[in-house]
Amino acid sequence: MDEFKHPLFFEVKYLTDKEKDKVRRHFQKRWDSGGGDCGMIEKAGGNTCKICFKEIQDQERVLQRKIHNISLPSGDLYLIVSQSYCPETPDQPSTSQPKTPTEVNTKGLEKIFKLDIFLMFFQRDNPKAYKLLQKQLSCIGCQVELDFEEEEAVVRGDIEKGPGGAFGGAEQWELQVDRVLINFTERYLCYHVVEPKKAKILLQDLSFVTDDIKVYREGGYPVVVGETEAVHEKIAILEKSLTTRKELPIVEKLFKLVEEEFSREMFAKYPEVQINIGRAMVTLEGPDKEVQSGANTLEELKKKVKEKRVKLSTALMTFIGSSGAVSKYQTRFQQSLRNPVSLEVGSELVMSSLSSDALDEAEATLLRDFDLANVKLQGALAAPPDLDRLKEILFKAKNEANS
Repeated sequence: MDEFKHPLFFEVKYLTDKEKDKVRRHFQKRWDSGGGDCGMIEKAGGNTCKICFKEIQDQERVLQRKIHNISLPSGDLYLIVSQSYCPETPDQPSTSQPKTPTEVNTKGLEKIFKLDIFLMFFQRDNPKAYKLLQKQLSCIGCQVELDFEEEEAVVRGDIEKGPGGAFGGAEQWELQVDRVLINFTERYLCYHVVEPKKAKILLQDLSFVTDDIKVYREGGYPVVVGETEAVHEKIAILEKSLTTRKELPIVEKLFKLVEEEFSREMFAKYPEVQINIGRAMVTLEGPDKEVQSGANTLEELKKKVKEKRVKLSTALMTFIGSSGAVSKYQTRFQQSLRNPVSLEVGSELVMSSLSSDALDEAEATLLRDFDLANVKLQGALAAPPDLDRLKEILFKAKNEANS
């Protein structure tokens, strides 16, 4: 397409359609290849393929690496990219044909790698890390020089001194150098701490800086550099030292249903979080990440509360609502059932709990315990003064039963 005007070329004998898609995706991902928006892979001639980029900056970043390693189901594919394509002619030897030693430039090889400036600072300040890189490169006959102004590492070598001598060729030398630099950069992590609270603690606490961990400033925020595992450990310590206080409004009746389960989970998973329970409010205080996780736990438990509606006669509903039966049965259920059950009297009796089994047991208990009997009064009992005397006896019995 006309919008993709910046081509790159590479040699490969054969690619299936699926493999072409994977190679194209590699060149589309900036973090993989340095590339960006690009067209389809096309044949340029012979074993040479072409891929065109929309932006010249993407093309230039891909060229900086020159050799790209792509994992395919059939194995690793190494592509050497170039900006120009020179088709073979009968007068020109094929790249697969052997050349005489005088035609091979075996000395003065140089390769430039763009490095994170903070990783370069780390090598400058940590002799052990820099010596490790020097040692790995010396094994393949190379030396490295750090150029801080250009933010790059310049690797120079003599392939005759490396494994395999000149027979391996410049391409093989370049692959070996790539492997060393890629493995080295993946060994270390530059972690940018941009959250203000964490940045403040990190810059004030000198214990974070050791021989193997360095902290640098970038635009007012710190960057932690070191071996990946060690940096992750330091960041975990930093997060634990950052305390947060979070207030979570919640209806008291609802919290009583989830309180036991919530406390159990918090104690097991986030023991460093302090829980304060007030009126219609739960306050969590502790490490920032754990407090947020605790808030999420409470929210998830609230969503798990189930309801069950029980239809009872109006007379029974009035009795349950006026006799204090609600609080008595809620206390009873809390003691006898696995999960608490709340009761609410309205047009229906509404029961709520985290457990469906607890709701079923509570319903069975209520239906078994409550009953309504209509007794028709006859004769003298149906009229005063005997009726008044009967009412007095019944009220007295009710009060004794409810006391």
